[in-house]
Amino acid sequence: MFDIKVKIDPKSFEEFQKAVEEFSMGLGKDLQDTAIQQAALLCDDALTLTPPMLKSGGGGKSKGAQRLGEEALKADVNSIVTTNRRTSRIVAYKMYRRLGDACYRNDQSQFYKTMNSADLSGIKNSIFIKISQDPDHARAFKKAQNLFSKFIPDAHLQVESQEGNIQNLRDIHFDFLRKFGGRRLRKKNLYSGSNWINRYTVMSQDIINKYVKERMQMVGQLKSAWSTLKRKLPPMRGKQIKFPGGKDPAWISRHNSTQYQLTTTLNDKVVQISITNNIGNNNNVASEANTKSLVYGLRIKKMTADLEKQLAARAKKFNK
Repeated sequence: MFDIKVKIDPKSFEEFQKAVEEFSMGLGKDLQDTAIQQAALLCDDALTLTPPMLKSGGGGKSKGAQRLGEEALKADVNSIVTTNRRTSRIVAYKMYRRLGDACYRNDQSQFYKTMNSADLSGIKNSIFIKISQDPDHARAFKKAQNLFSKFIPDAHLQVESQEGNIQNLRDIHFDFLRKFGGRRLRKKNLYSGSNWINRYTVMSQDIINKYVKERMQMVGQLKSAWSTLKRKLPPMRGKQIKFPGGKDPAWISRHNSTQYQLTTTLNDKVVQISITNNIGNNNNVASEANTKSLVYGLRIKKMTADLEKQLAARAKKFNK
């Protein structure tokens, strides 16, 4: 197996600003054109490092990144929704959830009503088996509350609505994303709400598949404002660069996002460009990935390498 890993040292805006000035001065280039060019390339780097991207880091425009984004979406939905088919696992899961609900509500009567009407023959959890066999109901209920406290979410979900014939998955999905974020939603050990015992149920897998297919069309949306910003930057005074950083793939550019802010002040005394992707940090995906500092670090690294390369080429040409 062959693997390449590139280390990017996080940098600040001040360090990036200084690097732009040194780059312009070192090559004797117009500062305004340098700032516009580097702003475009900064957008391109930000696009590349905004999720989804390859597990090794980067590759954010590749087909592989698109597939990872689609798989992450599928994993999100499957972590909160399952089908209502009658399998031993689903039957047990519904029973556990009703028992957990009774524990959450401190309703011992409902707890034993549920347990007495359930088929416990297939239960394998040794702790729960001991609880069900304990003749001291008050003591057993306390033990059950301790056991199920690991599975009850902070914002308790109504058992009745979870087991209903749910058709609209979008509201459920977005509610979980707002509360927990995409990355935490898939890391089931970080919070109890995504544990399988708290999943909603729908009548068929077709409902889940249809929703996942619809949402997959949104993969690349968080990146799209960076793509739009590159195209919206003012033209350079000197040589024009049509696609700084290369042309963006259709799965990103198709969104043609308007969720951005661009302000510029460009004259002989002031060169100021402000760019913002208003949705690039939805559900904290960029903050958790430290995207902004990594983008500054990557751009400084590339500028330094480009400066050295161009100066070396000029020296070689001069010495001929």
